[in-house]
Amino acid sequence: VQLFDHVEKRIAKADKVDLESAAIIANNNSDSLLIMGSASRKNRKKIIIIPFVNGDLDASSSHHAIHKTKDFIKRIKSAGIDEVNLEGIVAIGGDLILGNRGNRTNRGNHLIVTSHEFWNHQDEAKLLVRTLTLPNGRSDLMLGLSDLCYIEERDILLVALTSEDTSNSYDDGDIGDSYIGLLQFAKAK
Repeated sequence: VQLFDHVEKRIAKADKVDLESAAIIANNNSDSLLIMGSASRKNRKKIIIIPFVNGDLDASSSHHAIHKTKDFIKRIKSAGIDEVNLEGIVAIGGDLILGNRGNRTNRGNHLIVTSHEFWNHQDEAKLLVRTLTLPNGRSDLMLGLSDLCYIEERDILLVALTSEDTSNSYDDGDIGDSYIGLLQFAKAK
């Protein structure tokens, strides 16, 4: 599915929306693909919603929607997250869970609980921020949240984590080890 037109084969890092995660959600009484930008820079504070029509994505510009999320991101920062870098999204029950990646400077990984369709009511949408506490292990690694996956049949939230040698949410660094965390009884938590 082509979402953007650009003269180069690859969009320059400074210009790209930096789409980092996706989830299938119920939207306007049908399923849609929700794609989320990292929100690490101004042009990355966006989500794209593409509806499914007869089982296929309908990416025509007349049907998909792009929403800016700058007001909601301001609320996330006000809730205690200094540096926003959204890297995962899942739907659990009536909520959306967003994953925020830490780095060497801002070491905390966070789970952000919000309501479905938060983009339609960014100033009032549910907002709970929880620090993701990882077991003690190798203290030389900064493990950053890199994706989320919810297994509804088992009520398990999987959290993908990778070490990356970077001190901020924008610059890329050397990637090291990867891990998977498991949170049981996720809906209740």
